[in-house]
Amino acid sequence: MANAGDKVADAVLTAIVIGGPPRADVTVEQFREVLAELDREKQAREAAENWNFAFQVLYKVIALAQEAIRKLDEYARQRDEALREKEEALKSKENALAQLAEANKITEEVTKQKEDLAKLLEEMIKIKDGSGSEAETILICLFPVSEKGSRKSQQHQELYCCSRAGSKVFRALGGNPK
Repeated sequence: MANAGDKVADAVLTAIVIGGPPRADVTVEQFREVLAELDREKQAREAAENWNFAFQVLYKVIALAQEAIRKLDEYARQRDEALREKEEALKSKENALAQLAEANKITEEVTKQKEDLAKLLEEMIKIKDGSGSEAETILICLFPVSEKGSRKSQQHQELYCCSRAGSKVFRALGGNPK
């Protein structure tokens, strides 16, 4: 019975493939060869479609890889730019700190000078209360006798300021305390 079923199937397939009633000149062996060739062509077509799909996927992967490389390059450029900005900010911060330190140093010097002047003023007030000649001596020390005075006269003036007897020494050297 299996042979009878195969013959009927072969006849139907032959009629479908050839497009007409079964011909007597086509053998079953030839028919199977045609079917095998059709199967091979079908498999080749499927393989070609698979290859086509694989190439499409490959092209998509390549495009994605190229996009990823572009993004990595962009991120690297942005990172480099951020590092440069950070370095500039650090340099700016260091400069600002140096300027701040210099300003603090100047402020300390000014404060010290202010304190020294305050002490000197207190001493002058004490001297003013005590005697007029000592106040005169301090004033001469603070304010030069002459703006155009020579170096020698300035040295004499310093000598004068350092002692109570300075007025006699200063006058002996040719200076004028008043």
